[in-house]
Amino acid sequence: MNKKAIIILLCIGLIFLLICWPHKVVIKLGIFAGSNWDVPSGDSYYVIDHAIERFEKKHKNVEIEYQSGILKEDYSSWLSQQILRGEEPDVFMILSEDFNSEFLKEALALVNEQRPFRGPEIYTRGEYTYISKIIGDFSTFQGSEDIYYRSHKIYEALFHGGMIK
Repeated sequence: MNKKAIIILLCIGLIFLLICWPHKVVIKLGIFAGSNWDVPSGDSYYVIDHAIERFEKKHKNVEIEYQSGILKEDYSSWLSQQILRGEEPDVFMILSEDFNSEFLKEALALVNEQRPFRGPEIYTRGEYTYISKIIGDFSTFQGSEDIYYRSHKIYEALFHGGMIK
């Protein structure tokens, strides 16, 4: 084999390795120190660290990062700044006082006999929109519901159920 063929084979092999080599996926998590209910805790990151450890052990090519030390009273402002800069975490928590639970209660109160599962397919009030998708019937069903604020998804839930025999 001449040198040119060897170089071409090495380049093809290198390209193959770069394409097929598993890439590390980094997921940024937005959390705050302390409790959402203001209950004192000695180690507010214990549960999250344990969950991350288990997740990363199961998913070898995933790394989860979070910035520690953000106090609950500073978290909403910190998250808003991250969003404005386009640097928001991939997954983040919304404080209960920042979430409009009254809108969700309104949507859920609109349940009817044709869809006796959660709320209506679509409900909009002001800048909030509730969307519910359901598969199945009352004997066995599953579904999802989302709430959007100004076209940004701010809430997501999955649900399932059915008849008990």
